[in-house]
Amino acid sequence: MVVFLIGIIVSMMTLSIGDGGKQQYFDDEARRFVTLLQMARDEATIKSQEWAVVIREDSYLFELSEMALDENGNPIISLTPIPDKIFRERKLNRLRFSMIVEGLQVNVREGDDDQGVIARLFIQSSGEMTESEMKLSQEENEQYYQINTYEFGGISMKNSNEL
Repeated sequence: MVVFLIGIIVSMMTLSIGDGGKQQYFDDEARRFVTLLQMARDEATIKSQEWAVVIREDSYLFELSEMALDENGNPIISLTPIPDKIFRERKLNRLRFSMIVEGLQVNVREGDDDQGVIARLFIQSSGEMTESEMKLSQEENEQYYQINTYEFGGISMKNSNEL
């Protein structure tokens, strides 16, 4: 009986020493982002719409991209947030994005008028996407997820331990 109680106490102590769920949150957010990218690609294809994924250092959201003409007849792109709760802006708590888009390192510029946007990845109605390599990392450690989007609509995710 005493050995049983000691075993329970030791297991409770082990559980309380954990990372407070930070690793689980990190894993969940990475999977959520990739799943939403896949869903956005599918929705854009099904609805024959052009979409954009706005990546900020600590958040992301999805926009509808529409072509219009200005008063002089010149084409302009209008970007509006997708009015669906699934594709709403999502803040990342103690997680950060860094990116390479079409082979170029992209950084947030101080004082940028575009509210800290690192990049916009475009999703065409054909399912094609802006080619990119994103790293979603935790502030506290070196671990990250590498998320790649490919020109013809492919999306992959690997943990830094798998690279």
